[in-house]
Amino acid sequence: MSNELENAFAALAADAGRGRLLPAAEVRRQSDRRAVRRGVLTVTAAAVLIAGAFGTGWALGGDDRGQAPIAPIPIVTPSRSPSVTVSPPAKPVSTPPSAPPSTPPATSPSTTAPTSKPPTVPKSIPARAMLNKADGNTGGFARLTEIWDPTKLCGDASYPSSQDAAVRASVRVVYKRPELGVEYVPDDVVYNTVTVYRGNGAEDFLDELRDAVRECPTGGEGEPPPKYRSLGSPGLGDESVMIERSAVGRLGTGEPDPKAERQITYIVAVRVGDAVTLLDTTGYENAGSIRSSVDSLAATAADRLTDWRG
Repeated sequence: MSNELENAFAALAADAGRGRLLPAAEVRRQSDRRAVRRGVLTVTAAAVLIAGAFGTGWALGGDDRGQAPIAPIPIVTPSRSPSVTVSPPAKPVSTPPSAPPSTPPATSPSTTAPTSKPPTVPKSIPARAMLNKADGNTGGFARLTEIWDPTKLCGDASYPSSQDAAVRASVRVVYKRPELGVEYVPDDVVYNTVTVYRGNGAEDFLDELRDAVRECPTGGEGEPPPKYRSLGSPGLGDESVMIERSAVGRLGTGEPDPKAERQITYIVAVRVGDAVTLLDTTGYENAGSIRSSVDSLAATAADRLTDWRG
């Protein structure tokens, strides 16, 4: 046995001596070829096995008509992140239009009498409702015991509202402008009468006074008689009227003098509610009234009546 092994090793050594060793690169190339051949053989063998499996199936099943195909091998795909399902925006809920408010049933007008009452008629006219001593700047002042009635412009003029006069009072004021010293004579004599009327008497009186101016452009006391003209409303109280009275000029003795300057005086009536304050200026001696002074006195009288009766 040992001889045979020795002989085999000797033959192998002789063969190795006769052959040459391949370079390293050639050894690697041949190794790669062998690896490729092994891969091809492996794939081929797998194909043969699959074909054999199909053949076996067909052989077992017989005729392939009416047979369902073999299901393909499922392919597993990589898992993905779960997607978020976004719901579509909700549609706005339409609210049906509200029904228009029902029209309240018509009601018949109330027959209840108004609860407001007319102002109470006073028993007398207080001093604070009229011009006073301080307004004259002279000290000449008096409260008259007899009422200074409205001037009757002519025979055709009348004042039916007098029957509705409830209470009346008159004062006389000797007036001088406040800037004049004591050495000056007064400018005017003014009669102020305040009347409270029942019903619509106050409104009626102003209407009657306006009518009198239209009906009597000339008339009244005096020879020759004075002339009258309306100056409209001075804008006082609830309503007002101002009248200019123009009389012939006179001498110092009182005799008419056609060449002298005409004497101008004024009548002013102001209504506040159910009351009227009336100013009648007469001038002083043979001089007429000063318009600016009359405007100031009328405004003062209107304020006094408003404070009391307004």
